[in-house]
Amino acid sequence: MLPGKLSVNALFNLLKQSVPAAREALGADHALVPLEPWATSREAEVMNTTQTGRAHLVITAAGRQIPVLRAVVYPLADEPLLAVGRTSKSSLVIDQPTVSRAHADIVHAGGNYEVVDKGSYNGTMVNDRVLEPNEKVALRDGDVVVFGEAQMVFGSLSHLAQLIRGPRRNNSKAG
Repeated sequence: MLPGKLSVNALFNLLKQSVPAAREALGADHALVPLEPWATSREAEVMNTTQTGRAHLVITAAGRQIPVLRAVVYPLADEPLLAVGRTSKSSLVIDQPTVSRAHADIVHAGGNYEVVDKGSYNGTMVNDRVLEPNEKVALRDGDVVVFGEAQMVFGSLSHLAQLIRGPRRNNSKAG
């Protein structure tokens, strides 16, 4: 069974129900979730508070940020190498002008993921650190990965489920 494309909102709704259901729909245990570009903690709190007073924020290594709920999630399959770029030949196609045709690779080995910049014009960053061409950096749950201006949070589905469920539990205890 080939997994379908999931929006961030659909993935989050599935994760609220169960991680196995989300895993089956996504076809992967890890994903890159698109974030609003360059939204800082303070901007995020002001810009994305809903009428009910709840904000759709996730905690990342760079602070509280807004996921793009209508965007498509990028599943990270268990393949040893996933090419990231603007071209249709890429495994993960990011159709954005600041993303190079062959921008970066995501390497999966031994259960770990690493990102490697392929000498892209606009660069690759992990948590505000610019990667040198061909430099490998290990990815950890909550890391913000930026290809050009396309900003995403990396995480396992279990970690993403905690991001979604966590604040609600904390708020109910605080009240």
